[in-house]
Amino acid sequence: MVQGWIGVLGGIGLFLFGMGVVTAALADLAGPQLRHLLGRATATPLRGALTGAVAATALQSTTAVLVMTIGFVSAGVLGFPQTIGVIAGASLGSTVGGWVITLMGLKLGLGTVAMPVLAGAALVALVSHERGGRLARLVAGLSLLFIGLQVMQGALSGGGMISAADLPQATGLVGAVLLLLIGAVVAMVIQSSNTGLALVMAMLGAGTLTLDQAAILVVGLNIGGPAAGMLAAATGGREGRMTALASVIMHAATGLVLFAAVPLLRLLPSGMDAQVALVVWDTVFNCAMGVLFLPWPHRFAALVQRIVPERSGTTRLDSALLADPGTALSAALDAASDLRCGLAGQFQAHLAGHPAAPDPSAALRALEDWLGQIRIPQGDGQRQCRTALYHLTDHLSRLAARLQEKDRLDLIRDDPGLARIARILAHGLASGRSRRGTEQAVIARAHRLRHDTLESEAAGNLPADQVFARTDALRWLERVADHAERITRHEAVARQALNG
Repeated sequence: MVQGWIGVLGGIGLFLFGMGVVTAALADLAGPQLRHLLGRATATPLRGALTGAVAATALQSTTAVLVMTIGFVSAGVLGFPQTIGVIAGASLGSTVGGWVITLMGLKLGLGTVAMPVLAGAALVALVSHERGGRLARLVAGLSLLFIGLQVMQGALSGGGMISAADLPQATGLVGAVLLLLIGAVVAMVIQSSNTGLALVMAMLGAGTLTLDQAAILVVGLNIGGPAAGMLAAATGGREGRMTALASVIMHAATGLVLFAAVPLLRLLPSGMDAQVALVVWDTVFNCAMGVLFLPWPHRFAALVQRIVPERSGTTRLDSALLADPGTALSAALDAASDLRCGLAGQFQAHLAGHPAAPDPSAALRALEDWLGQIRIPQGDGQRQCRTALYHLTDHLSRLAARLQEKDRLDLIRDDPGLARIARILAHGLASGRSRRGTEQAVIARAHRLRHDTLESEAAGNLPADQVFARTDALRWLERVADHAERITRHEAVARQALNG
């Protein structure tokens, strides 16, 4: 019996690890394209559902799709009502994993074949970090899935571990509710509904569960997965909390409907394969969610918005977004763009003699900390984006420090020639178009102005202290021009690298 439980736990571990490898490899291969798809293909609830289904089918992770969606809502690319369709579609797309588990993992029994395939794929993944290496990691992850399934199924088939009679019965309300809670808790603990589904499938195939018990456990798994996401998003931004709560409500409401419909499974033909019937049941669950919520997304979104309060000090850097490196980088880029615009506004306010803007130091420190928390796989193309963001943040910090030099700013504001150069710089920084040509033009004008200043001193038109103050301000403007050009250049590089 102990040996059997060791086998089950080992199979779960292999399956979980394989699922993580598959999700990471798929995100690496298709992440940028899927982010583009999510960002532009959600004009209607139905289109949003189709987009979410495609993204979840490609990534086999509803969590990854939800994290991307939270990022778009936080950035203002999507309105919150549009996410309702994405949530419903993502859940439907994730059922593809259930079909793969059932038809290829359990029915065809590919675990033995997958072992030599795993060896070859692992070797390729170790020596290559290009697209071939990514494909090899995907194949290795799938191989681990099938091997884990085989280990689980073999351990459960040994008998003597547990039987359907040892578990709560689906025939009574108390037993059915207990099964529902068990499924939800399992999903919250392992944070992978596909892994829970694989375990239930293996137990059903080994005769450890009846179809009624397995169906209720699957409903619980579908409810528990989003509940774990709600706990993770509880301390994040409002958009993350709203998206997570919407997912919990949608899954819970659909779960209650399907929970009440479990007795209908007894009407199935006696000869129907129980594992196929169960994956059909999982698919029905996710289709029912779309039927229930897609007709009224705006009303449902308004209800969720009333439930989730706004908090002061909101930020784009929602901790929930760290689960997906691409989305986390996108949030960092948006935050850096906000800082650039804020510093440009601060510069323009100084030149106009308006009150100083709030100190950006806290926002800069938050961005620096955020970049340090993003975990990017070895060899991932997103490293170029993060490197550009580090350069961008460094120059934003330097520019912020220079904008604290009030004496120079006052001198520049009161000098028509210097103020003209400064306004050109501030405008280019605000628009994000402070290119190399602009910087060179500013420096050339500053050089001419420096020459005129020195000539004026030689002619006796300016006292020496004003000459040196003015030339010092010109050097300051040249440094600011350099920062402005590098800020906009690194921002463009980061955006291009992120979008693939």
